[in-house]
Amino acid sequence: MGLLPANVGYGSVTAKLIDGEGTPVTGQIVFTPTPRSLKNITAVPKVIILPRPVTATMVDGAINQTLIATDDPDNNPVGWNWTVSFLLLNAVLEPFNIEVREGVSVDLAEVAPVSASGGVPITRGVGIPPGGTTNQLLAKKSNVDYDMKWVTSTSGGSSDLSAIFPMLARNPMLLIAGNITRDANGAATSAPVVWPDGTPGVYTALALSSTFPGGVDSYKITYGTSPVLRTYTQPTITFNANGNATQVPAIVVS
Repeated sequence: MGLLPANVGYGSVTAKLIDGEGTPVTGQIVFTPTPRSLKNITAVPKVIILPRPVTATMVDGAINQTLIATDDPDNNPVGWNWTVSFLLLNAVLEPFNIEVREGVSVDLAEVAPVSASGGVPITRGVGIPPGGTTNQLLAKKSNVDYDMKWVTSTSGGSSDLSAIFPMLARNPMLLIAGNITRDANGAATSAPVVWPDGTPGVYTALALSSTFPGGVDSYKITYGTSPVLRTYTQPTITFNANGNATQVPAIVVS
């Protein structure tokens, strides 16, 4: 894992297995990622990660395994999970799926299994350059679509920022600031947001995926709360059988 890009986040999983007589169980626990690939375009250079199953051999019935975080927004898709399978000597335990959140240690004795999910593809603003510093803004370099650069604001007005708000609305995780409400499948249904100029808003899921439980097909994000000054709506995204987006309508501003 040391060869992965520096921006990849990790979590860890611990477990302790004993039999009915208190003897530590012998065997291995296998963690299999649900997505076949993770696209990381914020890494330098950009990479496609092909995650492999990770096998943890129990020592005295216990494991402590580091894994790629399933909620890392630098990886696309986000919100996937690991399938946990058991290869045990003289014992049987059914496989189940778990989320491994960045910077969090999960104990299999406490974790609540989740529905299998390959994650939700992140639609990123095409051509948004890496880098930038605090309070810098994106500005057009030319009349070519998505030809952008980071600049230092001279006016300090929110009008400078409003031009990039639809791009930010493409990825709610860039705006969410607070507790995320999720349904039983782990889909993010609502959350508070803060826009770059400090204006609060609310993220709300409008359509949840029936094909990929835990996924969100459509959502809206408000700019302002009382009153709502604008609403950025992502119309329903079409996905193929592998969970990859095949049609992404433009953000609608109202």
